[in-house]
Amino acid sequence: MDIQCVELSGSPREMGRQHGEQFAEPIEQFARLRLEKCVADAAESGVTVTPERVLDLCRSLLSVHEQYAPLVYEEFCGIAEGAGVSLPALMMCNGLTDIRDAVVAQCGTSHRADAGECSAWMVAPEATADGHVLAGQTWDMHRSAEQYVVAFRRRPSDGPPTLGVTTVGCLCLVGINEAGVAVGNNNLKPDDAGVGVMYLAMITHALAQTSLAAAVNAVTLAPRCSGHNYYLAHADGTMVNIETTAKQFKIIDPAGGFYAHTNHYLVPALQARQKDEPSESTLWRLNRLEALLYEHAGRFDPPTMMQIMSDRSGQGDCNICRTDPNDDGATCASIVMSPATGQIWATHGPPNCNRPVEFSLG
Repeated sequence: MDIQCVELSGSPREMGRQHGEQFAEPIEQFARLRLEKCVADAAESGVTVTPERVLDLCRSLLSVHEQYAPLVYEEFCGIAEGAGVSLPALMMCNGLTDIRDAVVAQCGTSHRADAGECSAWMVAPEATADGHVLAGQTWDMHRSAEQYVVAFRRRPSDGPPTLGVTTVGCLCLVGINEAGVAVGNNNLKPDDAGVGVMYLAMITHALAQTSLAAAVNAVTLAPRCSGHNYYLAHADGTMVNIETTAKQFKIIDPAGGFYAHTNHYLVPALQARQKDEPSESTLWRLNRLEALLYEHAGRFDPPTMMQIMSDRSGQGDCNICRTDPNDDGATCASIVMSPATGQIWATHGPPNCNRPVEFSLG
């Protein structure tokens, strides 16, 4: 199945309504599924929580988002209106990983390590076939999320056009804008989660900026709900990586021709904030991804990066491309971004058995 790319245009509220109206039924389904997933994940962590309590937490996040990025919040509200779902339910749909962290943190309980999650990378212009920076990732999530993957080409009335991949009902997950900024993320689990801004709102706000520095500020200055790793690249070849907790962040300046990141903190100052010990999967995937990047340095192009993200040389969740039916998670999408050319290549599902589709900002 190919990823569908949907056109949105107008004010933030109008774009949100267009999004919500087109996908009203699947948004309602996905929001319900994610609420159930949050409650189930909390139970696996030893926390008994009701759906009502989770939605109460989601409700408490709304005003923080409105203050942080009013235009992003307007689009978010438009999605809810168009789909006919409540704002707390849509917040749950957007912010599962952050909200799950906050729910567990409220109860003071250590939560289990997830089986894997995303593998992210950036490659510098000097290491690519065409001299342009590339960035991307696998998006690994619970298997049922794959059917909701979608791409949006947004043309806001005020701000740069964007192209991104996400899921129905959600703000941008991975994307580029006309100003040459590319942003993506992979999950981290700090011990300081609480009321704050969830990661998709930060990514969408970063993509509303016209410089890489302003996009970085959209992440570092946010009152964050929990922690993620954010990788940012610019059309001029600059690459920046930001590890965050809810309260802290560290900027990493990638050196050399490539950079890789999985789901554990690399900066020593933040490792003390890691909620769980790094899983075998995240450690294995980082080592394997770095080895593959080293092997192909100087020849990077979108097909090569898709080939790297198709790697299944490990076992179970110790794989960059996760397709094992016994694995709790799955590679629901894979993305390659070229901010210099305004192009994204993306697969719906794992890249080893789905062809990438090319989209452009133009």
